[in-house]
Amino acid sequence: MLAFDRVVKRYGAHVALDSVSFEVQQGEVFGLLGPNGAGKTSLIRLALDIVRPDSGAVTVLGGPPRPEALDDFGYLPEERGLYKKQRVIDVLTYLGRIKGMSSRAASAAAASWLDRIGLASVAKNRVESLSKGMSQKIQLAAALLSDPTLAILDEPFSGLDPVNARLVVDVLDDRRARGKTTILSTHQMDRAESLCDRIALLDHGRIVAIGTVDEVLRDHAKDERTPTLEEVFLERIGGARRGAA
Repeated sequence: MLAFDRVVKRYGAHVALDSVSFEVQQGEVFGLLGPNGAGKTSLIRLALDIVRPDSGAVTVLGGPPRPEALDDFGYLPEERGLYKKQRVIDVLTYLGRIKGMSSRAASAAAASWLDRIGLASVAKNRVESLSKGMSQKIQLAAALLSDPTLAILDEPFSGLDPVNARLVVDVLDDRRARGKTTILSTHQMDRAESLCDRIALLDHGRIVAIGTVDEVLRDHAKDERTPTLEEVFLERIGGARRGAA
């Protein structure tokens, strides 16, 4: 579904990605983890063809990034990207149209998603009137409105209470069950541990751990005790940075 082959990306003298290679398989939830500045955003921008690698190759749905492949992408950015002065239903319908849906199909999908996320009552409200949690759910609906084959969700649980976080979990489980692929970028290690089939842990533009969650935890077990993913994160990232200091 998505592959990076020895990808290098520099911004001036800063090396954001240093020969990164991994693949994301169909139907899995793949965790893209790491501290701020690790290179996660650069990988996402490469996948979306916003920037190009300085060397190496990116493969999307079996070929290089191209408009027809990217139309089958869904993307939930960490930053809000909705049109604040417009009505919720109009924003969702418009974003569906951008993804190639007919006006009727986009409108129907928008209404269906609003009902699914419990926000049918705000369909005609302006986006600026919504709470942070409501906006997050609307943006999730926008990312998945066209039922994309591959979706990249950056901090999808941000601003959500436990009930609405459960909704996101259900959405991810449903996508996996239907063979859809999701890349989850999050700082919530407990979410990644419970939701992801495989993970890649990045630091300073390099992969420091990769595999199924069980494999990564087993590889870092000590004295027959299996650590949590958060403990692995702190060991590989926090320990390395303390040593460098």
